[in-house]
Amino acid sequence: MHSNQYYEKLIYQLQQEVQALQQQLQQLNTYINYSNVYEYYIHGLKVDNIKGNFQLGQLTQKELVDSDGIHRFYIGEIVIKEIQDTGTVGLGISEKSDKKKSKEISEDEANEDFKAVYNSINSLLSIENTPDFFQSLSSHKEVLLKVWEFMNDQWDKNLEFTLFYENILKSLNESINPDISISRPNFEEDIYITIASEIEEQAKALLVVGYLVQACLPGYLSKYKNEMFMLDHKELTIKSKPPNTLGTIQQIQNAIKSTFHLKELPSSLEEVVEQPDMFRYLFYQVLHPVIKNGDAEELFQKIHYLLQENTSNIPENNHLKELGVEEQGFLFSKLLEYLNRYPKYILLEYLLLLH
Repeated sequence: MHSNQYYEKLIYQLQQEVQALQQQLQQLNTYINYSNVYEYYIHGLKVDNIKGNFQLGQLTQKELVDSDGIHRFYIGEIVIKEIQDTGTVGLGISEKSDKKKSKEISEDEANEDFKAVYNSINSLLSIENTPDFFQSLSSHKEVLLKVWEFMNDQWDKNLEFTLFYENILKSLNESINPDISISRPNFEEDIYITIASEIEEQAKALLVVGYLVQACLPGYLSKYKNEMFMLDHKELTIKSKPPNTLGTIQQIQNAIKSTFHLKELPSSLEEVVEQPDMFRYLFYQVLHPVIKNGDAEELFQKIHYLLQENTSNIPENNHLKELGVEEQGFLFSKLLEYLNRYPKYILLEYLLLLH
């Protein structure tokens, strides 16, 4: 039987979710009410070959301020037999101009404004390099600034980040114990230092991501616990053709990505790819037992618990609510991307330290 305190806490979480959804619905309704509506009626169209631009809608040479809106297409039948490499097909309003799209700003490329934000983040987290998560937000400057303001309101010291990082290390030491019984290759000392620094940066950034998820999507961490950090065990099996008994480097790369549901591997792991013997050793002698013995799932459960325990007190009024619908959507996507990525990167890079 659950106590009254448990149900009160559950009801409070549900109320937070309802309130957040109501706010998002209100914003979407406002957006719809003041948006332009574009309607396209296409009864039928047949095209054999497309070499250039084929646009169903409006192709503009200049930026349109009101190009955002609702686009409704009423289409009968469209048949396109071939689109060449130089051909493009567009629906709705497409901008064709020389204006460059916003891109992520790295630390090396940062101007004074971005450097000030990056340096402030690094100082708060007590790290040397700005984590990828924050750099990924730089393509939408307003989002990065609001996240930065949120962090400044939430923390004025790095103690909480240090404790969270130490608990991540403790969880790694407790859960990840592969049985390594054969001689293993070693890295140079500076590589170990680099990997250890990356783990620290990712762990501390993960805490920020967890806070932001709770602030933007109340109850998400508890509701989707089983869906987070999922692994696909069957992808570890690589079918090799005789006389080879081991998979190719490309097969191993693909197997790791598929197992962890990752688009990219950590940069440190990509560097190990250039050393085939070491990469195969890591895959077969270290990663295999960690996955098959359930050590990885145990670690992810502990990380999930740490995130929930450390993100229970989120201020209701924060700068994130000032973001527009499009900016909120961008932030949500990045939060879920790095919430999935960082725990897996931490594990994979930790395995490299076991060499």
